[in-house]
Amino acid sequence: MSSLIEIKNLAKSGNFSAAKTVFTSFLDANFSKDGPVAVCNLASYLGVDDLDFLNKFYEYLTFKNFADLEVLFHVNQFLVRNNFPLINFSSMFSDHQNLLTLYSDYLRNNPLDQAVAIAKKLEKSEKYVDGERVFRKIIEAKNKKVGFSVLRIGDGEGRFVTDYRFDSPVLESYFNFVAKNIWFWSSREFPSIILKENLPASFGACDVLGFSPSLRVDLEYHNNFLGYAGVVEGNRFCADVLSKNDAVNVATNWINQELAWCGFYDSINENFKNLIVVSPHANVASYFEEKFCGNIFSLQIPSENHPLMHSITLRESHYPEAYDRIMNFAVPENSVCLIAGGALGKIYADNFKKKGAVAIDIGSLVDSWMGVKTR
Repeated sequence: MSSLIEIKNLAKSGNFSAAKTVFTSFLDANFSKDGPVAVCNLASYLGVDDLDFLNKFYEYLTFKNFADLEVLFHVNQFLVRNNFPLINFSSMFSDHQNLLTLYSDYLRNNPLDQAVAIAKKLEKSEKYVDGERVFRKIIEAKNKKVGFSVLRIGDGEGRFVTDYRFDSPVLESYFNFVAKNIWFWSSREFPSIILKENLPASFGACDVLGFSPSLRVDLEYHNNFLGYAGVVEGNRFCADVLSKNDAVNVATNWINQELAWCGFYDSINENFKNLIVVSPHANVASYFEEKFCGNIFSLQIPSENHPLMHSITLRESHYPEAYDRIMNFAVPENSVCLIAGGALGKIYADNFKKKGAVAIDIGSLVDSWMGVKTR
């Protein structure tokens, strides 16, 4: 507590530079490198009654690039959760203020208990399936020679399957900005129409749709502005799909891992003649060579913007070049497709299903197979 008192006294006396130095040491000692969470913890220790101090201190941290917009979201979330007045940031944050206001409104309109209730309703649905049941459904589809797809909707996709984002140009602009910097940093164009139309259609036509379970919703609420909005909207979309499509089942969006636990990936060799892997890894075929005796097709795509992937990513625009290449791939009969392609990967899976294949959205699971810890 002595460090916290020292930080407050230094800042209130106007010595923000010294306050920052002590604050940095405090983070290193108490909260590792998790800046946003640490700032909120700091606010709880110091007392949010002193809004003038918090206002100046957070502005200083952000202005000096010690923190970023995400910190401001966490601060406002902390205040909303505890029914405190919101910080009124100065003109230097005028571009951020609209976002902060919109997000604070979103928290009030979408409280945690309501969001968790939606997730738990999906968890208790009669259409809920676990890994073992999905495994059986996959084999049934393969034996009937019909296409089948297992897709997962995460927080990122959740922000692109709802009209909520289009009700606010400010939010739409920010969500697009984040998507461009994560998914489409290597793309020549931003596929806004593809995301708005084809992504929801792909989810709506799948056989198993993965949603965010209540534990994930609670985690995102306490840790991530974008994540919380994404899982809430994604789960609403899942519930809507479930109400309109009797053929679809739901699972948690950890279904990719559940299929590993129940042995599905180890059984591919005995059930399929062709294995198609869409991923950012150039050497993924070698991983399966000892496990699969059939034909292996590795369709490499550029990675998401992750520091561990930069050195190995494909030097090709994901959209439209790689996108067109994957969509035009001729899928042979009796194929299973394992896809790790971000938002566009869901559209690839739907495309492969229409061509008669079993398509599984495996996501970052492929990174763990290749020894890269991206999650």
